[in-house]
Amino acid sequence: MMMRDLAARAAGTAMLLGLTHVALADEPGPGGGDLTRQQLVRVLGVLKLQPSAAGGSCLDSLRDMHKTEDQVKALEIRAKDPDKALAQDVLESDYENSKEICGADATRLCSAPGQAAGVAAACDAMQRGGRSQ
Repeated sequence: MMMRDLAARAAGTAMLLGLTHVALADEPGPGGGDLTRQQLVRVLGVLKLQPSAAGGSCLDSLRDMHKTEDQVKALEIRAKDPDKALAQDVLESDYENSKEICGADATRLCSAPGQAAGVAAACDAMQRGGRSQ
């Protein structure tokens, strides 16, 4: 039973990381925050290669970010809604929080010895991207 729970958690984690990575990379961001989104995409590019490296705080942060994204999308339909700007500010904060929280997990993974070539390349891209911007 415990092995089944662990397998289900691992599959859920991989799906959340993969879907978030793809969505952020493919969709234009609402408002500003494009730099933070790009950095988060690179962080998630590392973690999706080894989903078990993503901690609970990272996953919770991504779930919160998705909830806020849904709220922003709902408010975008109503162009003159006064809550729209506030929701976009919250979303930008969620991007920043996710980048910081998940970034710590990705950095830990990147500093572990003996990484596979794919993980090492993603870590290099994450680190290069952070320095050049």
